[in-house]
Amino acid sequence: MTDLEKYEGEFAKRGYLPVRLKRLETLLKNMQDFTQYAAVNQYHADAHNRKLFLLSLEVEALALDYEELAVEQAGYQEEFQLAQQTKRKPRVDEKEFKGFVKRVDVLGARALAAKTRAVELVGKIQSEYENGGA
Repeated sequence: MTDLEKYEGEFAKRGYLPVRLKRLETLLKNMQDFTQYAAVNQYHADAHNRKLFLLSLEVEALALDYEELAVEQAGYQEEFQLAQQTKRKPRVDEKEFKGFVKRVDVLGARALAAKTRAVELVGKIQSEYENGGA
């Protein structure tokens, strides 16, 4: 059992599970891998390269936002751990915590929108090759 799993109950009491942020981490890592691979292997039209570059910048910005939320989540986890070890109630501002959850939701929506654009770009590149381009 990981440290994070030990304190999931405290997160759950507040309507949040840390697995949400973990899934976003996986999605962003996969998108980073895709954009890096596609950028290195530029076997497609310049218009697609520009779209790929912009997508890559967007994915990196999302990854930075993810890191900020991961640090914030770790802070809550630390507070839950300290509270448990000192046998006191966690000192968590519920309004701030709800804001954190909202930012995780917003990041998730932005990441899924970027993933949709990545899939569309892959389709355009495939179409280019199927039609004899590049």
